[in-house]
Amino acid sequence: MGVRSILLIITLLLTVSFGDDQLEKLYKLQKLKNLGLITEQDYETRKASIVDSYIGVSSQVEKRWKAPTYKYYKNVREAHQPGATPSNWSMPMVFTPQTEWLISIFDSNMPKSYQDVLPYNGGYLYWKTKDYLRSGAFDYNGTRLPLDDIVAIQERALTHVGLNLYDAGIWSVGLSLAGFADFTGMYYRNVMYTSGTGANPQIGGLKSIRAWEPNPDPQHPPDPFYYGRDKIKNTDLTKVTMPNNVTYIRNKDGCTCPTSGCCPQEGDKQIPGNYFYRMIGPGYMMTDPLSGVYGYTWRATPAGNDPDPAQYWNLAGVIHWNDWKPITGENVWGAILGPLQHLFIKNCSHISKFSTFDNAPPEVQLAVSILPAASALISPLGSLYHCPLGTKMYPPDDDEATNVSNENNFSGWAAFKALFIVLDMYYTGGDTTLDNAKTVTSKILAGLDHWFATYLLPAQIAGQNVISQGGHVTFDGQYKYQQGSQAFAVDCQTWGLLVSGQKRFDNAYASKGVTAYQVWQNAKSLAGYYIDGALAGVGYTTEGSNSTKPDIWSGEWTWGAVFMCRKLATEYRKIGQNAWADSLEADAASMVAAMSKEVQTCADDPVWCPGGGLVLPDGSYLYANKRFFIPWGWYANPIGATSSTAWAVCYDFNYNPFMLGGGTGNETLATNPFWSQQCKTNPPDEGILDKVLAYYDY
Repeated sequence: MGVRSILLIITLLLTVSFGDDQLEKLYKLQKLKNLGLITEQDYETRKASIVDSYIGVSSQVEKRWKAPTYKYYKNVREAHQPGATPSNWSMPMVFTPQTEWLISIFDSNMPKSYQDVLPYNGGYLYWKTKDYLRSGAFDYNGTRLPLDDIVAIQERALTHVGLNLYDAGIWSVGLSLAGFADFTGMYYRNVMYTSGTGANPQIGGLKSIRAWEPNPDPQHPPDPFYYGRDKIKNTDLTKVTMPNNVTYIRNKDGCTCPTSGCCPQEGDKQIPGNYFYRMIGPGYMMTDPLSGVYGYTWRATPAGNDPDPAQYWNLAGVIHWNDWKPITGENVWGAILGPLQHLFIKNCSHISKFSTFDNAPPEVQLAVSILPAASALISPLGSLYHCPLGTKMYPPDDDEATNVSNENNFSGWAAFKALFIVLDMYYTGGDTTLDNAKTVTSKILAGLDHWFATYLLPAQIAGQNVISQGGHVTFDGQYKYQQGSQAFAVDCQTWGLLVSGQKRFDNAYASKGVTAYQVWQNAKSLAGYYIDGALAGVGYTTEGSNSTKPDIWSGEWTWGAVFMCRKLATEYRKIGQNAWADSLEADAASMVAAMSKEVQTCADDPVWCPGGGLVLPDGSYLYANKRFFIPWGWYANPIGATSSTAWAVCYDFNYNPFMLGGGTGNETLATNPFWSQQCKTNPPDEGILDKVLAYYDY
């Protein structure tokens, strides 16, 4: 609002004998807005309230959905004691609405991926909102399902308590940046290093969170997994040593009462080097927020309709953990990239040199432990396969063993690059296991470099040059790229360009008339989310043409777009493409401004409605603004998400989680909020961050 308009308002108000106290309030309100202490939206709302107070009317009906108004804050608690030795050094703890929320969703040694209780009226379960009840439960085809269908119960129960390993990885990065590495370390030490969430059958837990079960019931053995071209059975993968000098707890062979707790147990130092399951939980038995602990659709035959022979025991229909999917993307994030970032961050890059596997950091040992599985999933064209045979993908894939996902490949490259850097910089050589790990890591990176330079743009999608979601690579080396509703994934554009960067992508594809900048413009046209003509973020996909794109705004995927725009802007500016750089910076700023506003709820439902942003009053960022089935196997709901919120923390510290060191070099060290503030009393050795950047060809 201009000065002339303000003077006109004041003149009119004085004309009607506006009271001195109201006039004083207007002056103060205008001053607060000019100082940037309140937003334009706050200013207009409060100004209207002052005017309404004078004329004696109320402009708003009392809100039905009550919660404290969201306000960002930053409280830094210095934990480091002056004069402390490096081994006793502690990073400052940064408390913000986001970091406190990420701490709040930790329980039973692990976080969870979502908070399905909305922070209104003391807590309101999302599954009882009008939004959920109207949209209902549905499968991957959009077919409406009864609320007590096994798919419906599974979604609610897994959302209520489950943890996706990618979410855990980005959670640990965000909280480690904020000085809570010891807190996130509880999760790694008690869950990932042990490969289980509980081995005592009387107390509960998942005895194995890897795609392998020791001494299974011989009468009802689990279905095996087969990895890659050589179809290596999960029980036959090369054995790996458990990280952090722990043992894998299992029943001794010959156990005849595995569920009663009467069997003696033992600890194994080595287990087959399988992938972890993509999702894990604190226990095998689950509670559905609506159905409770039993569901008739979970009853095994002959008492019910579940024909799975492994469920022979479940005639009563007990609701239990049933997501057993070892996926490449979650594994490279959960077992490699997240842990190695945690290691690098918590020590401000100070990692002691090591010469053997036994004295390597446990984060490195954990990363090495999934290399047998990852190595077996290298395709003939250099990509990584999405999963082993037996995963039972959802939606089903008749040829899942040859499925490739470019999101998995981009995450894989970032993870294995981080592992290679740590091994190359801190490992002194001479250990057979680590030498082999370095060789395998180099092989995977070389294959992915070839794949990225050759196969990212196999065909236009919806008439646009955008990066393909993936497809299939046959075992004899034929690429059959994805078509139909799964062809276009926004994260393949954002994460893809964030990982590959301007230089590598443009070197590979500019000669074909496609640049990273143009891919982003095309992605916006297919799945950009706009508010009053301004870019607010992105969704997940499009059905095939811009006219059919869903009206979806994703918190997590928008943060990926923000980081991608900022990185590309820096890179394009370095080569003189200032107009493109300006455009990318403007896009990033526009998305952050839109997202970081508080959610405006619907009048009759405590869920997102147009008019606000994506931040809930408790500080969490929504996963998405609306309920939506994402074509690659999971559901988006308008609830607080660990992934979205952790990305917001990474943004606060200007730390790119795909790059070890966050993408900071000596040139920007003094201005980077993580390195200059969190590591102020424990700065990295001179030149170390530039050395890390050199690995990324910066």
